[in-house]
Amino acid sequence: CAAQWQKSIELLLELPTEADISSFNIAVAACGNAGKGEAAIRLLCELEEQSLQATTITYNSAIQACGNLYVF
Repeated sequence: CAAQWQKSIELLLELPTEADISSFNIAVAACGNAGKGEAAIRLLCELEEQSLQATTITYNSAIQACGNLYVF
């Protein structure tokens, strides 16, 4: 559900161990479903800080999330 994007980020940040790429993909996809591009970009930055490699799924979800940021 798109309304749950914030909860997915909270859960990601509260994990007792370091998150893996699958965890980030789920959170970025939730942002994408909710059209929350800025949150998706923040997650991409966090992913890099944790030395994780983004996948095609990660980037596609981020692109979807950013699709509504700039409407010309």
